[in-house]
Amino acid sequence: MNADEQLMDMLRDEMRAGFQLVSKGIEQTNTNFSEAVGEIHKFRSEVTQEFSEIKEFRTEVSTKLDEIKEFRTEVSTKLDGIAALFGASENNVGKLEKRLVKLEHRMDRLDGRDKRA
Repeated sequence: MNADEQLMDMLRDEMRAGFQLVSKGIEQTNTNFSEAVGEIHKFRSEVTQEFSEIKEFRTEVSTKLDEIKEFRTEVSTKLDGIAALFGASENNVGKLEKRLVKLEHRMDRLDGRDKRA
């Protein structure tokens, strides 16, 4: 072999070695990229699951708030009824007190007539 052929062979060998290094680097990059994509998919699934749980919790909270509002309305209605009942009772007590006073006056007048007779 002559010197030119030897140089060409050495150059080819160096180029092959360089391409092999580049190929290994590309394979490692692809592996790393695939792992990163897998981790991203896993993280996305976890986020989606968490988001679903948050939506479910929000629905539960909304339902509870609706129940509380309904209960509050019922309590308010009952308290209004109780207040009306107390008002009516006070009115009736006032009327009964007036009747009682009138009856006491009548009794006093009758007692006074009985004592005179």
